[in-house]
Amino acid sequence: MVFPPEYLEPLDARSFGLGMIYAFTEAVASGCKPLALSPPLEPTDLPEFLPAAAAIASEYGTAVGSDTDFLVTRLFNPAFTEGKAVIIMAANERILSDYWDLKARRCRLEKDRLSPAEHEREEIGIAHALGRLLGYSPSAVEVLLENPRF
Repeated sequence: MVFPPEYLEPLDARSFGLGMIYAFTEAVASGCKPLALSPPLEPTDLPEFLPAAAAIASEYGTAVGSDTDFLVTRLFNPAFTEGKAVIIMAANERILSDYWDLKARRCRLEKDRLSPAEHEREEIGIAHALGRLLGYSPSAVEVLLENPRF
């Protein structure tokens, strides 16, 4: 999937991205989601977006971070964020830390010598953990495992 889709091309990309960040930060702050993600951004755009995201997070009392190598799981097509940056909006620093811990777990998975069955269980476990961070129900995670988004 190309982002933004063609039907959004008439919109100003900066305003659209900041609008999504604002809306997702509000959803995180109100308890709808522990963690949310911006649309994929060019890494060169991160210095423009991150200060605004930090100001929005300050307004709502939430945490914010960024990742230029988003966590790959079976929930999403990795091509969607490949070579892109995302801004991570989190309810608090602990949730943001949980994301980084999960990413470290994924990195260890690539290095560990596990049996195929153990590797599969860990891969699925990482996907479920990211789904929980994003506020997805277990059934929604199962749907994404069968048909990844994007």
